[in-house]
Amino acid sequence: MDATERWWCPLWPSLQVPRHRPLILSVLPQTVCLLHMPTHTMKNFAELVCSRPRMWTVDGTLPEVVSFLSGVNYARQAGTPEGEEYDGGSTRALLDWLTDEFSVPGMAANANWISGLRDRYGTDEAALAAMQQYANTLPSEVDRRYEIGYAE
Repeated sequence: MDATERWWCPLWPSLQVPRHRPLILSVLPQTVCLLHMPTHTMKNFAELVCSRPRMWTVDGTLPEVVSFLSGVNYARQAGTPEGEEYDGGSTRALLDWLTDEFSVPGMAANANWISGLRDRYGTDEAALAAMQQYANTLPSEVDRRYEIGYAE
Protein backbone atom coordinates (compact mmCIF):
# COMPACT_ATOMS: atom_id res chain seq x y z
CA MET A 1 0.00 0.00 0.00
CA ASP A 2 1.15 3.53 -0.52
CA ALA A 3 1.14 5.77 2.60
CA THR A 4 -0.54 3.38 5.02
CA GLU A 5 -0.50 -0.28 5.89
CA ARG A 6 -3.68 -2.18 6.67
CA TRP A 7 -3.75 -4.23 9.80
CA TRP A 8 -6.23 -6.76 10.95
CA CYS A 9 -8.30 -6.51 14.07
CA PRO A 10 -11.65 -8.23 14.65
CA LEU A 11 -13.12 -5.03 16.10
CA TRP A 12 -11.85 -2.64 13.40
CA PRO A 13 -11.18 -4.64 10.20
CA SER A 14 -10.57 -1.55 8.06
CA LEU A 15 -8.35 0.38 10.47
CA GLN A 16 -5.30 1.91 8.80
CA VAL A 17 -2.05 2.98 10.39
CA PRO A 18 0.58 5.43 9.05
CA ARG A 19 3.63 3.79 7.49
CA HIS A 20 6.04 5.37 9.99
CA ARG A 21 4.66 3.07 12.70
CA PRO A 22 5.93 -0.31 11.53
CA LEU A 23 4.56 -2.44 14.35
CA ILE A 24 1.64 -1.84 16.63
CA LEU A 25 0.41 -4.21 19.25
CA SER A 26 -2.79 -3.25 20.94
CA VAL A 27 -4.34 -5.44 23.58
CA LEU A 28 -8.02 -4.77 23.87
CA PRO A 29 -10.46 -6.69 26.04
CA GLN A 30 -10.36 -10.25 24.70
CA THR A 31 -8.72 -9.08 21.43
CA VAL A 32 -5.19 -8.64 20.19
CA CYS A 33 -4.56 -6.47 17.14
CA LEU A 34 -1.33 -6.80 15.23
CA LEU A 35 -0.02 -4.80 12.32
CA HIS A 36 1.70 -6.91 9.72
CA MET A 37 5.31 -5.72 9.43
CA PRO A 38 5.72 -4.23 5.97
CA THR A 39 8.53 -5.65 3.91
CA HIS A 40 11.19 -3.14 2.91
CA THR A 41 12.59 -2.92 -0.56
CA MET A 42 16.04 -1.54 -1.13
CA LYS A 43 16.61 0.94 -3.92
CA ASN A 44 20.08 0.99 -5.37
CA PHE A 45 21.93 4.24 -5.94
CA ALA A 46 21.33 4.47 -9.70
CA GLU A 47 17.61 3.89 -9.15
CA LEU A 48 17.52 6.64 -6.51
CA VAL A 49 19.20 9.13 -8.83
CA CYS A 50 16.90 8.31 -11.76
CA SER A 51 13.77 8.45 -9.59
CA ARG A 52 14.61 11.91 -8.10
CA PRO A 53 17.03 13.57 -10.51
CA ARG A 54 16.58 17.10 -9.13
CA MET A 55 17.74 15.90 -5.74
CA TRP A 56 21.10 14.92 -7.23
CA THR A 57 21.62 17.42 -10.06
CA VAL A 58 20.93 21.12 -10.68
CA ASP A 59 17.98 20.86 -13.07
CA GLY A 60 17.37 17.11 -13.25
CA THR A 61 17.95 16.90 -17.00
CA LEU A 62 18.92 13.70 -18.74
CA PRO A 63 22.44 14.93 -19.63
CA GLU A 64 23.00 16.02 -16.02
CA VAL A 65 21.90 12.65 -14.64
CA VAL A 66 24.07 10.69 -17.06
CA SER A 67 27.04 12.96 -16.29
CA PHE A 68 26.45 12.63 -12.56
CA LEU A 69 26.26 8.83 -12.73
CA SER A 70 29.41 8.77 -14.88
CA GLY A 71 31.19 10.96 -12.32
CA VAL A 72 30.12 8.77 -9.42
CA ASN A 73 31.29 5.70 -11.31
CA TYR A 74 34.65 7.31 -12.03
CA ALA A 75 35.08 8.40 -8.41
CA ARG A 76 34.28 4.89 -7.18
CA GLN A 77 36.74 3.42 -9.65
CA ALA A 78 39.48 5.93 -8.75
CA GLY A 79 38.78 5.43 -5.05
CA THR A 80 39.06 1.65 -5.12
CA PRO A 81 41.99 0.68 -2.91
CA GLU A 82 44.99 -0.74 -4.70
CA GLY A 83 44.82 -4.49 -4.93
CA GLU A 84 41.02 -4.62 -4.72
CA GLU A 85 38.85 -5.32 -7.72
CA TYR A 86 36.42 -2.61 -8.79
CA ASP A 87 32.91 -4.06 -9.01
CA GLY A 88 31.17 -0.86 -10.09
CA GLY A 89 27.86 -1.20 -8.32
CA SER A 90 24.62 0.08 -9.84
CA THR A 91 26.18 3.08 -11.58
CA ARG A 92 28.57 0.87 -13.58
CA ALA A 93 25.79 -1.58 -14.41
CA LEU A 94 23.53 1.22 -15.67
CA LEU A 95 26.33 2.79 -17.73
CA ASP A 96 27.12 -0.64 -19.21
CA TRP A 97 23.45 -0.98 -20.17
CA LEU A 98 23.57 2.44 -21.87
CA THR A 99 26.68 1.35 -23.75
CA ASP A 100 25.10 -1.94 -24.86
CA GLU A 101 21.88 -0.27 -25.96
CA PHE A 102 23.06 3.00 -27.52
CA SER A 103 26.73 2.81 -28.56
CA VAL A 104 27.55 3.35 -32.20
CA PRO A 105 30.49 1.42 -33.67
CA GLY A 106 33.51 3.63 -34.31
CA MET A 107 32.47 6.24 -31.72
CA ALA A 108 33.23 6.67 -28.04
CA ALA A 109 31.00 4.44 -25.91
CA ASN A 110 29.12 7.37 -24.38
CA ALA A 111 28.87 9.53 -27.50
CA ASN A 112 25.34 8.41 -28.37
CA TRP A 113 23.77 7.75 -24.94
CA ILE A 114 21.73 10.96 -24.70
CA SER A 115 20.56 11.10 -28.31
CA GLY A 116 19.88 7.35 -28.33
CA LEU A 117 17.75 7.61 -25.18
CA ARG A 118 15.84 10.60 -26.57
CA ASP A 119 15.28 8.89 -29.93
CA ARG A 120 13.97 5.72 -28.31
CA TYR A 121 11.91 7.18 -25.47
CA GLY A 122 10.88 10.59 -26.83
CA THR A 123 11.33 12.69 -23.69
CA ASP A 124 13.95 13.05 -20.99
CA GLU A 125 11.40 12.00 -18.38
CA ALA A 126 10.57 8.80 -20.24
CA ALA A 127 14.28 8.07 -20.71
CA LEU A 128 14.93 8.58 -16.99
CA ALA A 129 11.99 6.30 -16.20
CA ALA A 130 13.49 3.62 -18.49
CA MET A 131 16.87 4.00 -16.77
CA GLN A 132 15.16 3.70 -13.39
CA GLN A 133 13.28 0.63 -14.56
CA TYR A 134 16.53 -1.00 -15.67
CA ALA A 135 18.25 -0.08 -12.38
CA ASN A 136 15.32 -1.67 -10.55
CA THR A 137 16.14 -5.01 -12.19
CA LEU A 138 19.63 -5.11 -10.66
CA PRO A 139 20.25 -7.42 -7.69
CA SER A 140 19.37 -5.84 -4.35
CA GLU A 141 22.93 -6.23 -3.06
CA VAL A 142 24.50 -4.41 -6.04
CA ASP A 143 25.56 -1.41 -3.92
CA ARG A 144 26.09 -3.20 -0.62
CA ARG A 145 29.83 -2.60 -0.74
CA TYR A 146 29.25 1.16 -0.88
CA GLU A 147 26.54 1.20 1.77
CA ILE A 148 24.25 3.38 -0.28
CA GLY A 149 20.64 2.81 -0.99
CA TYR A 150 17.34 3.46 0.60
CA ALA A 151 14.93 1.13 2.32
CA GLU A 152 11.36 1.96 1.49
